[in-house]
This record gives sequence, C-alpha cells and structure tokens, in this order.
Amino acid sequence: MLQPQQLPAMVSRRKILSRSRDDLNIESTYVLREDEEDVWYQKEKLYKDHIHEVLEKWTQIDDEIWAKVIVLERNRRVAKAYARAPVLTINGSDDGFDGFRI
Repeated sequence: MLQPQQLPAMVSRRKILSRSRDDLNIESTYVLREDEEDVWYQKEKLYKDHIHEVLEKWTQIDDEIWAKVIVLERNRRVAKAYARAPVLTINGSDDGFDGFRI
C-alpha cells in the first residue's frame, strides 16, 4: 500500500528572503567590518554596547535627562543625543535634534 507523501510546512517567500539576507549580512560583512565604529550586525550587541555606554557615563549624566536617543540608518549609528524633554516628536525632517523634535 502506498503511503501519502508528507509535504513540508509552507514558508512564505518573505521569510525565506529575510533569513537569506540575515545569513549573508552576518557571515560575510561581520568579518570584514568588525573594526568599524558605530556599526552593529547583531541586535544584542547593539543593545549591550549602548547600555554599557550609558552606564559608563551614569555619574556624569544630568538628572534632567529623560532618554538617550539613537538614530540608526540600517546598522550604522548616525546620531545620538540625550533628551531633556519627556515627550519627543519624530517628524522625519532633516533639521536635526533641537531637544524636542528629531
């Protein structure tokens, strides 16, 4: 008697492409660009580095500081700032950070 074939679970194209791009980025570029500053290839490393940076400066940070704002373009940090306002507006302009809007 013939057994029915088991079909593999369906996977979306988006998931396959995303996984492929992640593998390419981690394997090929991480080794080549390891020494670049302000560039991260792994989320966990990005988080740990920024938390470490804040903790290093903890005693020097003014009590009025509410947040550290980090601006990334893909995996490169292009700007950072300490915000004194509890509410920030992200408006997509090229004006920079004035303490209230970025």
